[in-house]
Amino acid sequence: VNGARLGSWHDAAKHLLFPAVFTPPVDTSAETAEEHPQNPALRPEVPERTFLVTTTVNRRLTPHEYNRNVFHLEFDTSGTGLKYAIGEALGIHGWNDEQDVLDFCAFYGADPHQLITIPVVAGEGNMHTRTVLQALQQQIDLFGRPPKSFYSDLAVYATKAIDKYALLFIGSPEGSATFKKLAEKDTVTFADILERYPSARPSVEKLCEMVGDIKPRHYSIASAQSAVGNRVDLLIVTVDWVTPSGSPRYGQCTRYLAGLTVGQKVTVSIKPSVMKLPPDNSQPIIMAGLGTGAAPFRAFLQHRAVLAQQGTPVGPVYYYFGSRHQSQEFLYGEEIEAYILDGIITKVGLAFSRDGPKKVYIQHLMLEDAKTLAEMLYDDNGVFYLCGPTWPVPDVYEALVGALVKYKGQEPETAGAFLEGLKEEERYVLEVY
Repeated sequence: VNGARLGSWHDAAKHLLFPAVFTPPVDTSAETAEEHPQNPALRPEVPERTFLVTTTVNRRLTPHEYNRNVFHLEFDTSGTGLKYAIGEALGIHGWNDEQDVLDFCAFYGADPHQLITIPVVAGEGNMHTRTVLQALQQQIDLFGRPPKSFYSDLAVYATKAIDKYALLFIGSPEGSATFKKLAEKDTVTFADILERYPSARPSVEKLCEMVGDIKPRHYSIASAQSAVGNRVDLLIVTVDWVTPSGSPRYGQCTRYLAGLTVGQKVTVSIKPSVMKLPPDNSQPIIMAGLGTGAAPFRAFLQHRAVLAQQGTPVGPVYYYFGSRHQSQEFLYGEEIEAYILDGIITKVGLAFSRDGPKKVYIQHLMLEDAKTLAEMLYDDNGVFYLCGPTWPVPDVYEALVGALVKYKGQEPETAGAFLEGLKEEERYVLEVY
């Protein structure tokens, strides 16, 4: 859950560096859960419990001239009653870009200030009245990826035969190759299709029903509430790309988050995650994070720092972090260095793949520590975590199998079965996307 999920479609001076970690957090237990003011523009009616938090920090971590915008967000949760556990994910109920919506209204011939009545999100038949701008910016997934059925449904409204035929063809079994190209290469949106076939113009109310609602995007929380109190942090990378035809595309939610300003309200929710610290604080943990996959491990480290500050014994921590360039993407590097000095991190392995003549990835560093990793997992009840993109999973798996074969005398099949058993015990944990 970290960062936008790509698919075919869609912070030695530790007390100065991290005052929140070494200061007792504010007790929020007596606060009441006043989640939303009576403002329909800020209260999406969603089935899960939502909270209205306030943006306090939006800081870019990578240089402005660098081609990847990785940024750190902090939200104030005071007075909301929001509680979260280590490793959980924050659901962001984002909005579409206002200018994009206004541009759509202009070509669609819709008055952005007209009042319309549309279904409440997951409202079981309940309706509410919004302006067209409110509906299309705050609720309707206008710039999401249309499913195949949308083409057939839209064909009903086409008044030109050429538009009707094209839409019916794309929605048919025979049009599967065309649909796949539109979906996977052109990554077209609902708005794109409506502009491409202009004679198909359902009413805005009907269009809202056909398109459906913006779904919350979930991102691994990059903070521990035991350390930061009434705050929740995120680590985000902006998702953008250019289609083969030259059209710019943006991840709806990361674009929304990148544009947040201090003081801006954001609707959020909490989602459980597989990324959980082991129940025994003395268990060794091995963390492997790539890019923004570092987010849950920042929370892990904050919490273990709090425990250590309180005098609770904590086990060894091996942390592997990978990104492209150290000077641009050593995310939370100052924090990592302070945690090493303080003994929270036992050993760190840094893999910056584009910095040398030979590409180095986290699995190569794991091979250097193979004996220790095998002992941690096989003898010491350790837990291994990987968070980030899917591509390193096979190589990381092979590195651990090789460690068990070389240093624990196992056959490859037995070592593989051992790792599979660790998955069942929640001691081999992958959160990849």
